[in-house]
Amino acid sequence: MKRTALLALLGAALIACGRRDKPKRLEHPRPVKVMELKLMAPMRPVQVSGSVTPWREEDIAFEVSGRITMMVDRQTYLNGQWKKDGKILHPGDVLAQLDTEPYQIKRDTAEAQLIVSRRELVAAQVELDKVLPARRKAATVQVTRAEAELKRKTQAHRDSAVSEIELIRSQADRDGRLADLEGIDAASEQQKAKIEGIQAQIEAAEQDVRQAKYELSLCTLYAPFDGEVSDLSTVAGGYARAGSAVAHLIMMDPIKVDVAVASDTARGLGVGDTVNLYLPGDSEPKRATIFQIATAADPATRTFRVSLFARNARQLPGIPHDDPRQKATRTGQFMYIDHERFLSREGPLFVEENRCLRKDDKGWFVWHITGYARGDAVKTGSMLPVEKVYVKPGDRRINRQGIMLFRSLDDAGGLDSSALIAFDIPEGFAGTEVLLSQKQWMLLPGQIVSCVLQTDVPAKGLYVPMSAIESRTQQAGYVFVHDDGTARRVPVRIHGNVDAVFHIEASDAAGKALLKPGAQVIVDYVHFLRDGEAVKVTKTIQAKP
Repeated sequence: MKRTALLALLGAALIACGRRDKPKRLEHPRPVKVMELKLMAPMRPVQVSGSVTPWREEDIAFEVSGRITMMVDRQTYLNGQWKKDGKILHPGDVLAQLDTEPYQIKRDTAEAQLIVSRRELVAAQVELDKVLPARRKAATVQVTRAEAELKRKTQAHRDSAVSEIELIRSQADRDGRLADLEGIDAASEQQKAKIEGIQAQIEAAEQDVRQAKYELSLCTLYAPFDGEVSDLSTVAGGYARAGSAVAHLIMMDPIKVDVAVASDTARGLGVGDTVNLYLPGDSEPKRATIFQIATAADPATRTFRVSLFARNARQLPGIPHDDPRQKATRTGQFMYIDHERFLSREGPLFVEENRCLRKDDKGWFVWHITGYARGDAVKTGSMLPVEKVYVKPGDRRINRQGIMLFRSLDDAGGLDSSALIAFDIPEGFAGTEVLLSQKQWMLLPGQIVSCVLQTDVPAKGLYVPMSAIESRTQQAGYVFVHDDGTARRVPVRIHGNVDAVFHIEASDAAGKALLKPGAQVIVDYVHFLRDGEAVKVTKTIQAKP
């Protein structure tokens, strides 16, 4: 009995204790979205192929017709003429020249006609100002005398002293004098009209002279802009017709590169953005600038044309930038001293006058390329030994269509017809070697180049959206990493952003162990989370580059 009561009392006590030590009610985990991290560069550079086109090109023609006496050669670089407000600030280089004699004759004829017209004006003015007034004065005297005579005869007729016939004659004489006076007045008016006509002739003659001088000036064709002659339609000695192209001029610096991009790419570009150009076989990028983006897509391809502005430079092909030959004095061409009839042994030797013959205090000389003879291979990029050889030019000349002018040598300085002579050695050169090479343009019209439409490629790393960062400053903040149902707070450094995503890096070693590729970063409600709070993933977002 006692034992039963004791057990009942112990059970009641246990029940009472259980009521006081109830277990805590479990929290519901916070639903969150997460993004799985991976190493990436968010904006991949857009690489497209671009077509090099001239910044400006034009068919150059004379405005007048005539026989061509001079024409530059292909690949000649010309400085353009610069005009402002009708004034020539820079004359520019001559591209071609017409025979001026027909236009000089036309100008001289117009000037002579102007002189004749001006002299006719002087004579007509003298007639009006002096001759006609003197005649009118004399006629006025005769009218006065005739009226006085008529008056006297009229009185005499009344007195029956003269006959009626004499009176009639006197009246006729007076009327004739008056008619002469009126004729002189009419002649004065006629002379005034004649002077006005001569003045009009003078104005027309002045216009003829101006036109003739203008046409004479058009016989010299200047390059309208800086550029290189890519093609010729005729040569010296040919006939040029007004308006018909004689040469094609291309502006080589600056130059344009056209690319076609999709609408999404075009939307992210802006005028003035800098891009990189990559030439075939060259890993060093060249800078270019976007200067125009098409407002409408090509209906056939649905792409937008983007035009790039690039400076173009001449460079020595096949020679590295740090090669000492880059700074060497160059010759782009050479010739053999030869006879008037090439490959013959008759007559004097000839040399190109404008590009080979030079003169110093001692006299005329040429630059002889030593160690080579006729038939030897001379490779571009070779350093050629040269020596100065003094010569005595003769008077005979051979004009090769205005492109080259060969001059005879009375004394060739001991050189024979197999000697090589360097072209275009600059004045003052005192070295012993020259480089055989011609600089070429870095970019050529029609060339295809690779264009990277983003110059600053973002660093590869971990990128998250702004919604994932609990920011404290622009350089530091916190993110929460989902770790087995718990939110772990990780301090991070912020290394900048690419549009809407930010490059982050854990600030300490513990954070780096959590913040690594494959980790799940919470991207919503981060400002309400607590470190160690229970969370439940409702959606996983994949990071996209």
